[in-house]
Amino acid sequence: MKERDLKLSGYNISREKYRELKYFCLQYPEWKHQLQTLTDDVKAPIITDMPTAHNGTDSTATLVLRRIELAEKCALIEQTAQEVCGNTYLALLKNVTEGIRYEDLNAFRARKQFYEDRRKFFYKLSKKR
Repeated sequence: MKERDLKLSGYNISREKYRELKYFCLQYPEWKHQLQTLTDDVKAPIITDMPTAHNGTDSTATLVLRRIELAEKCALIEQTAQEVCGNTYLALLKNVTEGIRYEDLNAFRARKQFYEDRRKFFYKLSKKR
């Protein structure tokens, strides 16, 4: 079944902006995975007799900055879902980040309310980004 775009014209969000936000959210599982795996990227230098060139970058700092960026993106999505749904935000989070349909979720809200919450989520996310 083909997924339809949400109608967010009432929230002053164009179809293109909605798609940008949607695909931003769909990267969430990838970011969470990267946060779990980006831990030991820093390696000790290999000592040889040959001179080596250094590009002047600090790999530890680069790793830390990337982890901060990923954590902030994940937190933005999670906090926005919590603001909209409170303690029952996990169903909304699974829907917007994994594309799981309402029918396949254990949502604690009626279908109409769930989709209204979803529209509010994208509206709030749009304001925060």
